[in-house]
Amino acid sequence: MASAPTRPIAIDRPALSPRTLAWLALGVGLVVLGLRWCVLHRFGYEVPYWPEWRGAGILLFKPWVEDRLTWDHLFSLHNEHRHVLPRLWSLAFFAANGRWDPVLVQAANALVSAVNAALLVWFAGRAMSMAHARWLLLAAGVALVVPFDYADLLVSYPAEFFFYITLTVLAIACWTAEKIITGRLLGGAACAMLASLTVAAGPLVA
Repeated sequence: MASAPTRPIAIDRPALSPRTLAWLALGVGLVVLGLRWCVLHRFGYEVPYWPEWRGAGILLFKPWVEDRLTWDHLFSLHNEHRHVLPRLWSLAFFAANGRWDPVLVQAANALVSAVNAALLVWFAGRAMSMAHARWLLLAAGVALVVPFDYADLLVSYPAEFFFYITLTVLAIACWTAEKIITGRLLGGAACAMLASLTVAAGPLVA
C-alpha cells in the first residue's frame, strides 16, 4: 500500500544563545549611550529648561535647602502626573552633587535610556534566530538612537518617561516568562504599581 505523500517539515533556525544575546543587548545599549552622550557633549547646556525651574527648583531643591521638604512635595500633582520617582532621582543628584547640575542628570537619563534599549533587545530576542535578531537590532536602533528625541535629551525632566519604559518592560518580562513563579508575579505587580508614580499612563501597565 502506497504511503500518503508527506509535506516537508520546516526546521526553525536555533534561537540565539544567551551569551550571544547578552552581547547584542550590551552592544545596542552602548551604542545608544555613546551617541546620546556625544549629543550632550556637543549641545548640552547647564541652564535648566523652563518646566524645570518650577518642577525641580521651586518644588524640590528650594525646600530641600531650607530643610522643609515633605512628602507633599514628592507626591503633589504636576498636571495629571505624579512624578515621585523622577523627583527622587533629581533630588538624589542634587543632594550628592551639592548643586543643581542639569547636565549631570541628563547624562544619567541617557544611561537609563541605554539600559532600556538593552532590556528590550534582551527580552525580545530570547526566542529569535540570528536572522530575526538583525531586524530586532535595526528596529531598536531606529526607535532608540538619538535623532527622534534629541530635544528631550538636552533637558533633565524626561526621566519619568525613561523610568516608565524600564518598569513597563520589566513588568511584561515578569509576566510573560516561560516559568511563572510567585516572585515574578509579585515583581511584575510591583513594577506596574511603581509605573503609576512616573507618568499618568502608569496605571495602563497595571
